[in-house]
Amino acid sequence: MTKENIGETVLGAVVSVGTHVAGHYLVAEFLDIDIKQKGSLETISRPDHHSNSALAWYARGGFVLQMGVGTALVHLAPDSYFTRGYTVMAGTQILTYPLRYHEDKGDFTFLEGYEWPLYSAWSLYNMYLLNEKGGKKHGKSKNY
Repeated sequence: MTKENIGETVLGAVVSVGTHVAGHYLVAEFLDIDIKQKGSLETISRPDHHSNSALAWYARGGFVLQMGVGTALVHLAPDSYFTRGYTVMAGTQILTYPLRYHEDKGDFTFLEGYEWPLYSAWSLYNMYLLNEKGGKKHGKSKNY
């Protein structure tokens, strides 16, 4: 792996995190939810002024945009190191979410219990597609 490949991979990972955050901001703008950035977390200024449905869509926004862009990337540019960095970071973020946040913090405060497994399965599917579609360039045969 060259320095350029490493840089491309890291850039993909950073863009993945940024895409998740952007998903929250897009939904917040659409639903007129005021949010503030506190370190790496977005917080809703007045959650009691919004419906449970609005809060749930705000929380979903990050995952849906991040995973949707990831799915597009693995179909459009599966051989890209950027796509590898993006997809692995998205999967890591989602699969480790329960370890990083307790029930009273983070996106799943507003979501249903079935949603984490759903987003986890989506991220694993993207990683599977990346391996299947991008395996040749990265030293793997599809017939292993």
